[in-house]
Amino acid sequence: MHLDLLTHPAVLIVSALAVTRLARLVTIDAFPFGVLRKRVAEWANDRYAPNAAPLTERFAGRGIIAHKVSVYDGQAPLSYLLHCPWCMSMWIAPVVAVLAATGTWWLWLAVPLAFSTVAGLLASLAE
Repeated sequence: MHLDLLTHPAVLIVSALAVTRLARLVTIDAFPFGVLRKRVAEWANDRYAPNAAPLTERFAGRGIIAHKVSVYDGQAPLSYLLHCPWCMSMWIAPVVAVLAATGTWWLWLAVPLAFSTVAGLLASLAE
């Protein structure tokens, strides 16, 4: 393993931009995972049973006013993960770090992903 690669600033930046692009690809972009993401999210939401009774009902009559707050915006945790780039990046980043530590071959994949991230950000600014 080439752990010294992980400390090189250029590899860190390129890998971080690659994580950003991969997270967006999985969570937001319609192609290639949009249909699969939608089906898995619907499957997860159909089987998700959040806390049975809202807090308001559980504490009714006790003089306590509380509201049920859904951590996942009413979605199943898996569905939320599939639509949250911040969440997904936490799962992608360790994989990218391991790949980056295996050698310079990783840059052949990471550099185009990094360029795509930068191009997308610049295009967003230009709109």
